[in-house]
Amino acid sequence: MPKTPNPLTETLTGMTSAIKLELDHEERPVDSFVETALPGFKQTLKGRRSIRVYDGDPIPENIMRDCLRDAILAPSASNLQSYELYWVRDTGKKKLISKACLDQPPAITAGELVVVVARGDLWKVNLEKLVGIMTNQGKQPLPGPVNDYYTRIVPMFMRDDKFGFYNLVRRIYYWYMGLQQPTVRTPVNRGDHRI
Repeated sequence: MPKTPNPLTETLTGMTSAIKLELDHEERPVDSFVETALPGFKQTLKGRRSIRVYDGDPIPENIMRDCLRDAILAPSASNLQSYELYWVRDTGKKKLISKACLDQPPAITAGELVVVVARGDLWKVNLEKLVGIMTNQGKQPLPGPVNDYYTRIVPMFMRDDKFGFYNLVRRIYYWYMGLQQPTVRTPVNRGDHRI
């Protein structure tokens, strides 16, 4: 009996074949990657532990700054980076923060504290910065699908209004689109954005 084609599998196959990764030669892993970097990465994974009590020794400033630079490279939704990082160095503030953390041992014994603050309100400002970077400050256009994504789709997901009218419109739109195809159903309101 012939197999019935699975539309989801066909779609995913079509998507993966349509995705073309364009990297400069320097960005591509070299052939020796398996022998050089991969073993170290696997060793790091196997050696990872969840430490709950620290010795309280401060981390050298150059290492902390390097870690913070690496932290901002972490992926975020649409690369909007709607967060702020605060490196707390004042002893008094650290004590206040440890109380806010219910005096849990990691907060009390850490040599350094970094507070991550979710800032859903920054999406529009960060979107403008991101588009500015991608367009060389408006000197070159975004490719069609990328332009569509950042000028139409991202604002549709992120926009919110004080009285909730747009939220209602978005909920109806998502419901209607969901009848025809798999559709993202959230975020719809401020609570969804907060989460």
